[in-house]
Amino acid sequence: EFFTDLETEEDNEMQAFINQCITDPTKRHEMSLITRSYHNKKAAIDDDEMVFSDDIIVLEPISGEIWPNSSTTITVMFKPHEARNYCRMAYCDITGRETRLPLKIIGDGLGPKAIFSCDSIDIGNVFIGSRHSNEVLL
Repeated sequence: EFFTDLETEEDNEMQAFINQCITDPTKRHEMSLITRSYHNKKAAIDDDEMVFSDDIIVLEPISGEIWPNSSTTITVMFKPHEARNYCRMAYCDITGRETRLPLKIIGDGLGPKAIFSCDSIDIGNVFIGSRHSNEVLL
């Protein structure tokens, strides 16, 4: 799918370039730049392992194999930065499937839920300019 889109983009750019060369033949030497550019993009796609990477949701292990009739433990750590809904998509590469299997991960980041059982705390006398600290256990 990535290659198909990239090849279509390359074909379109090549056609536009050929049209430019008809009006200005001095640009022909630039054709190798277009070809090299797309060659590099295709190589980058080939080298990309396409592993899931996110700062909110962390999967461990990030890759591995699960054999038929077996199981494994995959840890999903949810570390939200703010109180809102999060939705991420991870893709599992399955041997024998043409396309990767999508895995939708949803999490709700919640605000603080701590509530004190008292309305006020008496900290005694505190003098102006002095330091004072109290420890409160929740």
